[in-house]
Amino acid sequence: MLGVAALAVVAPAASAAPCGYYKTADYDMYNHCGPGNAYLQIDQVVGNYFQCVGPGNTILRPPGDYGIWEITNAFYLRRC
Repeated sequence: MLGVAALAVVAPAASAAPCGYYKTADYDMYNHCGPGNAYLQIDQVVGNYFQCVGPGNTILRPPGDYGIWEITNAFYLRRC
């Protein structure tokens, strides 16, 4: 019985991150909630780039001052 209660406490923490692009205080992140890999378009203030990510959370960019290369959005295009 104790094992079941422990699982109920751990599960919400694992799914706390939203699906898709989000920012934390220090990172630009993408949480791919689906199966397989996702091919993303990552939009910056000036220009875009593309990246393949696996399921779960991926750090798109660590902390820093990126100026015009700051990420403004990221979204799923297709599987990769």
